[in-house]
Amino acid sequence: MSLNISISKTVLLTGAGFTKDFGGFLAEEMWSFIFNSPSLDSFPRVKDLLRRDFSYESVYHDIIDGKYAPEEKDRIKKAVNSAYDRLDENIRQYKSRNMSGNILANATSATNFIREFESPNANRGFFFTLNQDMFVERYCRDAIGLSTPGVTIQDISQDRELDQLAYQQLPNDDTVAKFNNKNLLSTARLLYIKLHGSYNWRDASGNSYMVIGKAKEDLISKEPLLKYYFELFKNVLSSGNVKLFVIGYGFNDEHINKVIADSIWHNGLRLHIMNQVAQDAFSRVLPKKPHCESLWEVIKCYYPYTISMVFPPDGKAISSTIQYAQIMENFFERQ
Repeated sequence: MSLNISISKTVLLTGAGFTKDFGGFLAEEMWSFIFNSPSLDSFPRVKDLLRRDFSYESVYHDIIDGKYAPEEKDRIKKAVNSAYDRLDENIRQYKSRNMSGNILANATSATNFIREFESPNANRGFFFTLNQDMFVERYCRDAIGLSTPGVTIQDISQDRELDQLAYQQLPNDDTVAKFNNKNLLSTARLLYIKLHGSYNWRDASGNSYMVIGKAKEDLISKEPLLKYYFELFKNVLSSGNVKLFVIGYGFNDEHINKVIADSIWHNGLRLHIMNQVAQDAFSRVLPKKPHCESLWEVIKCYYPYTISMVFPPDGKAISSTIQYAQIMENFFERQ
């Protein structure tokens, strides 16, 4: 893939922890919604597998790709889809929680932080995410003017349930093959790339297409747009001397970890991580991940903060928090 554009050297990557304080669910919460689903009550083998394995993505993969009955495969799909429905419902309710004053973090402040990755010159900025929720689309995108290549931007309100017009049919292989000729990446100064798909995306058959399970790289390769996105991710991170700011990602995806590690070793990538897990616990977990045996030794900065600590819920300017000031100084090199 040829980028044919100049790119910003500050790049954002988010995981589930980024939207936690705005109504998003972490993996253990998704597991509980799936395990507690009434649709699984008559399927003891599925429930037993969930009792033994607390990774819902692992269970989903083992059932869909394993020797389970069609009814069991169908029920785990329904339980997972129902959990994502709950996730979107909870994010939609952020607006009402915000209006009542019962909020955990400030969405406007988060939006302003995302805007920091928009280059002030002709360079293109990149905001990659592993999240499939709709928080950014509902609360941030319009204020920033984010563009998602290959996806038609629909009007998605903050708190209303999606209608049929909001569901996106993904482009086929022929359409994606023409992207470079159209210079698709010149559509906006900040590009929002959902590496694992989105809650409102549908494949050519009309089925929900979100990358879930163990074989994520294989699933990505089968969907032309996501394959294009992953190549874009690799190209951007390996473009030389990039600074990557990671929020709320637990480094559980081998294909993502490998791109980050290779870009550090070979292309001068500088890695900054913000995660609410204390640094001693994070440092013990990170080296055990595939392709990340030594990432802790080369990490540039680690910020053990929750989103609420950086983006205060009281409506104050984000510049008022010492945590935000530290990030601005270390990552953006601004006092």
